[in-house]
Amino acid sequence: MKKNAIIRKSQNEKGVMNECRLIYKSVSKDEFVSNETVESISQKGAINNSKKGISGLLILTGNHFLQVLEGPETAVNELFQKICLDDRHQQIKLINYDLITQRQFEVWSMRLVDLWDISGDTRDFLKTKYPCKDDIIEIPDDPMAVHALLLDAKAMSPQ
Repeated sequence: MKKNAIIRKSQNEKGVMNECRLIYKSVSKDEFVSNETVESISQKGAINNSKKGISGLLILTGNHFLQVLEGPETAVNELFQKICLDDRHQQIKLINYDLITQRQFEVWSMRLVDLWDISGDTRDFLKTKYPCKDDIIEIPDDPMAVHALLLDAKAMSPQ
């Protein structure tokens, strides 16, 4: 086998850049993540992602993060590598990675949804649909439920 045969091409047979969707979760190194810190991360991420053609959504629940990134395969992979090296994250787990033909989170270069800040009725609904411990909505283990949580967060967010 040729060495370059095992390297995944970033373009399809028509020369169009492949796009992917990457979903991961992590735990903050700090037990408490301030709104200011998360807003700063989200704003800087939105600027950087926009420059690279990446879109996505970041969910904060307690000190756990769930993020979906969509965009050019190379750019998304490089960003995920950077996230993996970021010492603010621990217990990083890749949940799903797929090549895509259509984005689901294309509206935002980075949208932040803090599940603690969601209004009462909506939050109560999410607590019945997803695992909850100590009044904190937990990120499900099942990849399909994770995707559903991301879509629910998208539906709750103004575009």
